[in-house]
Amino acid sequence: EHSWSLTTYINLVVRSDNRRINSSPTSVYSSTVTVLFGIQQKFRIPMYDIDHDIVKCRWSTNESLIASSVIDECGNACRNIPGAQLYSSSNMDNNCTIIFNTSFVGYYIVAIQIEDFYSSSPNGTALSSIPLQFLVRSLKISCDLPKIIGQLTNEAIIEIQVNILFSISIIAQVGCNNSIITQFS
Repeated sequence: EHSWSLTTYINLVVRSDNRRINSSPTSVYSSTVTVLFGIQQKFRIPMYDIDHDIVKCRWSTNESLIASSVIDECGNACRNIPGAQLYSSSNMDNNCTIIFNTSFVGYYIVAIQIEDFYSSSPNGTALSSIPLQFLVRSLKISCDLPKIIGQLTNEAIIEIQVNILFSISIIAQVGCNNSIITQFS
């Protein structure tokens, strides 16, 4: 039997610094990421907070203390990739990086919480805690996966301004002869 849990915590008390209700952090990430078996992977997960708070990530846990209650943030999805390391900075660059190797061919679950903190108290109590969960699919193939080449790289982060026209060419290279790319995700 497999159980899965997602937990969100948002503090709706008016903030002392801007007199508004806190806006929780956001992140956009693919629901499934495909990697090659046995090769070290490094994922940088983009995080943003409209209030310009410090944003950090941490592994989701089965017993997290949030607002005086112990809750299950991830069920059986907790720490699903053996040996995976999660790095998160405590400054304004909002860095969340996962480094791991897959130990078998198949699917893994990544379950993390993204949290925002007052800049004056980066190690204090989180203002909000938002889940991010996605699948990692490990494949064993005789050639490389497709990759993005040219001006962008596979780990590129692009910041785009609201209401400003943006255009860029994305060039991808197939990893196997006689293969085609049908979609980007």
